[in-house]
Amino acid sequence: MAFSLKGGQLSSVLALAREPNDDYWIYRYDKDGRVEQARKYTGRDKFIEEKSFTANPDAAGVLPQPREFYLMLVEAKREAHTRPLDEMRRRLRRS
Repeated sequence: MAFSLKGGQLSSVLALAREPNDDYWIYRYDKDGRVEQARKYTGRDKFIEEKSFTANPDAAGVLPQPREFYLMLVEAKREAHTRPLDEMRRRLRRS
């Protein structure tokens, strides 16, 4: 979700619901507060499945209830870059 946002943009409401076996769901809500999308992951953060509820929002009622809710704000984005190994060695020696 964070990578799809632009600088200065706020995410929709996200929720986290855990299952007893350590698997978990991340829900994304629409502007009316209905679950729009649900993605399931293993306890080791491996993606398992995705469900969309845009056509039938009531079908989300069978999902585990979330206990944590989040909003993300991307303040700014910048290009990823790597530093040369020699530069990093010099920095590490100084610290």
